Amino acid sequence: MKSTPLCQALAVTALCTSSWTSAVTTMADLHLADVSHGWGGELDLSLSGSGGNTVERSVEAGARLSHGGEAATYHLLGSYAYGSGDGVADTDKAFVHLRALKPRQSAPEWQWDTYGQWQQNRFTRLGSRELLGLGVRHRDPSSPAETPSTAGGLGAFYEREQLDATGTEPEQKTHTWRGNLYVVVRHRFGQGLSLSSGSYLQPALDDLEDVRFLQHLSVSVPMTQALELVMDLVVSHDSAPPAKVDHTDWEYLTRLRYRF
Repeated sequence: MKSTPLCQALAVTALCTSSWTSAVTTMADLHLADVSHGWGGELDLSLSGSGGNTVERSVEAGARLSHGGEAATYHLLGSYAYGSGDGVADTDKAFVHLRALKPRQSAPEWQWDTYGQWQQNRFTRLGSRELLGLGVRHRDPSSPAETPSTAGGLGAFYEREQLDATGTEPEQKTHTWRGNLYVVVRHRFGQGLSLSSGSYLQPALDDLEDVRFLQHLSVSVPMTQALELVMDLVVSHDSAPPAKVDHTDWEYLTRLRYRF
């Protein structure tokens, strides 16, 4: 696909306005991935920085490796982000995610959804969070080229979490079961431009007032047949965050993605 003046203008604007990066750990790209039989995947990279009166540096790198087959589709994702301002670190987080989607023979648009994940975030006291989950997912059976494309799922996961100690707060270890409800929609426009939205609701099953919500908006602009520019906005809310951690975070990210 050839690059257009619109794509070039959007790319330059986004790269100039992105001031920091962080690992985007939502599953919108995975749930709408167009996986054929065999191996495929994506590589993401984002860099930003400034010098002079304010010195800032940040980097985010991620990857998705997928394998499609008759019996199941498997996805392995990973991401790491680090950033600093005036020599002081202000971003340090990572995650690894493994997922298996097994279709029902009688209705292949429905799949069993099994997954595991590990993540850490130094600046929200998250030393580690591990989870194992199971659910059911429905993917719009229309062809990948049609629009809009939708996916949604319902399930639950077991979560084990360790919060690091601070000067005033001790180390904490917790475990709980959480529900997992999500809806993802992607709309394709002319010249390959696409807009996707993912919404995720995760209440604790033993305390329904303990709820996590995440909204992910993403715009993808093709630059070549294999390379595209992706701009993300992520808003996450935790109704019961750790002490001295805000209830709501928002982040934006501009990245280059290479598909193979």
